[in-house]
Amino acid sequence: MLPRRGAAVVLAILALILSVVGWLALQWGKLNPYLVPGEVLGGAFWQPLTWLWLSTGAFRVLLSAFLLWILGSQLELLWGRPRFWRFCIGVPFLAGILTLLLAWVWPALEARQFEGGGVLTTALWLALGLEIGKRQLNFFGFGLTGHLFAALGLAFVLLEAIFNTPAAVVPSLAGVFLCFLWLRSGGLWERYGSWRMGRKFALRRKRMNILVGGKRNTPTDSDPYVH
Repeated sequence: MLPRRGAAVVLAILALILSVVGWLALQWGKLNPYLVPGEVLGGAFWQPLTWLWLSTGAFRVLLSAFLLWILGSQLELLWGRPRFWRFCIGVPFLAGILTLLLAWVWPALEARQFEGGGVLTTALWLALGLEIGKRQLNFFGFGLTGHLFAALGLAFVLLEAIFNTPAAVVPSLAGVFLCFLWLRSGGLWERYGSWRMGRKFALRRKRMNILVGGKRNTPTDSDPYVH
């Protein structure tokens, strides 16, 4: 049974609420929270932050929230809450930045409106599959290996590019690229953390004095030694 509490549940609820608020802001306030590279380059500096988890249309909003809950709950268990939040914020944000950089040399991107919800769900889908790897996962009653599950997520993006236009999936492809980098850097970060911990213990050992024989602590009982 999936958890009813946790970061993934909070993320799904936030994505649902923010998608409704974003649509209302665009309809009533004429303030576009989605990512439109041409508008960002023209001064809409808030869009790389406000677009992160947004979707449009009732079906897409509900589907996005559902997938964020389903996929996110599994990854939260594997990664822990802090790393999960870093992924959910960092990947769509950096995907937006990469899209803006590409818009400088690809004019077809400037007028397109992008939603961060699809980018994040694609990245979470791929990340879960790659984390599971050769092991099996239950996908609505079907047993799939993690690698096959990840391949299906990538296939959805490629089909969207074929039936729509390659420009429409640029943020999603950027998210896929960042997902690979994230998973690869995870091992490097863990090794760096292990090195830091080992170095910290080594420095502590240098400051310790080991007493042998009948020596005891100082009369003030400051206990500076290890017996």
